Amino acid sequence: MIMKAEGTNGTIAVENDEIVIHHDKGSAKLTGAEYAKIPLYSVSSVKVTDPTFMSRGFLSIGFMLSDGSTSEIAETPIKAAMHVYSLLFKPKQKDSIHAVAEYIESSIGDEIRPMPEHLRLEINTTLQQASGTAPSDPLVTSFKGEDGLRISLHQQSIRTKQESKPLSGVSARLETGQDLESRATITRLIAIGLFAFAAKKKTGGEKYVTIEGPDFAWVAEAGRKQVKEAMKFVTAVNNAARSSDSPSAQFEEQSTIAPKMPTAEANSTGLRTDDIVKIAQLHEQGILTDEEFSAAKKKALGI
Repeated sequence: MIMKAEGTNGTIAVENDEIVIHHDKGSAKLTGAEYAKIPLYSVSSVKVTDPTFMSRGFLSIGFMLSDGSTSEIAETPIKAAMHVYSLLFKPKQKDSIHAVAEYIESSIGDEIRPMPEHLRLEINTTLQQASGTAPSDPLVTSFKGEDGLRISLHQQSIRTKQESKPLSGVSARLETGQDLESRATITRLIAIGLFAFAAKKKTGGEKYVTIEGPDFAWVAEAGRKQVKEAMKFVTAVNNAARSSDSPSAQFEEQSTIAPKMPTAEANSTGLRTDDIVKIAQLHEQGILTDEEFSAAKKKALGI
């Protein structure tokens, strides 16, 4: 044993060039795993926030994923309590936690290697084996745009704060505002939202992470300093989506999910009555030009 420290919801130890975080019973229910392992050579970042009068302190560890992107670290004590690679601590545990964190940070080399996939998959089965519960859908990585939108990639889904969508049929792009506008179809305008698209259409020069699926579209603004991070996130999403679209994944999904029934109000183009009303609203607000409105109207009417 090289280093070990206790937190309020478990322990962290460094042994044989490997970090092991053990979660107590209550914490395991929140994180979805009783323990997690990270090789020192995969660690990309260590965050330590000391406890205050109002909240616990926390330690959170980020690491390189198999696609070269980095995992998400916790940013608040609440998120740390639900994060499998994090540990909470109180004031009297501060010194030992800092000692472990400093040792881990000093071990981060110039050449960071990806976390072996079997270690990431291992955490998904520990709680299932212990309690018989179904495995969770753990977080893989996430991207938070300068506009505040956070998009989280999980092993089986992709999510924002308001929505969760399956990965099947999802694609990701990093594009300019001009690219975004030139590709805008009426269904994408509706999916993104009237006001969201209006704001992004008026913004120039920045890049955007665009996530599109069969029935949705999300757009997060990527600042100039976020371009590299955004590219890694886009690659991670596309790799995950391709995996979910494999024949074996499709067979599993079809065997467990009932087919969607068509919407009663949808016309032959797939647009609902509500969508056609929104087209008119886009035109009235000046978001759609006369030419765009005319083309959208013809599409809606099947002309």
